[in-house]
Amino acid sequence: MDHSDFLRAEDLPAFERILDRALGSPLIQEGRRRNPGSPNNEQLRTRALGARTAIAASAAAEYRAYRQLLDDSGDVAKARGSARRESGEGAAARGSALHAVAVLVPGLSATAAVVFGVIGFGFRAVDSHSHLAEVMLGAGAVAAGVAVVTVLAGLVGLLVVAAGNRSTKPDGDAEVDRAREAWREALLERGMLPFLVDTIRPPSPEAVDAPGDGDSSGSPTSVAASSPRRPAVPPCARAPHDA
Repeated sequence: MDHSDFLRAEDLPAFERILDRALGSPLIQEGRRRNPGSPNNEQLRTRALGARTAIAASAAAEYRAYRQLLDDSGDVAKARGSARRESGEGAAARGSALHAVAVLVPGLSATAAVVFGVIGFGFRAVDSHSHLAEVMLGAGAVAAGVAVVTVLAGLVGLLVVAAGNRSTKPDGDAEVDRAREAWREALLERGMLPFLVDTIRPPSPEAVDAPGDGDSSGSPTSVAASSPRRPAVPPCARAPHDA
């Protein structure tokens, strides 16, 4: 198996979640009920974690595709982040100035509207036909209108920025999500469930009772294999009476 097919450390939690999902599936629960002597969930989990390399091999193609897309999306995100930082440095001063204006203008306008309104109503209380009272009240109305307009403009700006952030999400993220889901389904269907089913299934009587080839104690093969062999003695090393 290629090294890239092995599970990386950051994917082990996903492997364990899929294992828990498989252990809780109706297929495995029904298999355990039909075989009372089968391992319990904790034993099955331990065995599956011990065989995770073999289980992961069943979905090696999907895992390789998922990791490739994930690495590519990471490189693209880094490149976009670098370009965003470079462009953001030039716009930082403009953004801070606009932010200050957006915060100060509504507050100052509202304060001016209140002040002009109080002064205008004060002059009107003294003289109901005062021209200065009408001017102050008009100025207060204008300031109140400016405050309302700037608040609405700020809300619209926030909505536009939020919509822009959602629309600038890279398409690669959706591809990575689909590849991750395909890997998880393949790991569950082709790796995890078959392994657990084989672990729960009891061995067949034929497999238990059938003797191995050439392993019976009475067979010539076993006798020959168990009997010691006398090493060959070269002619020059024989005793005189053996010659």
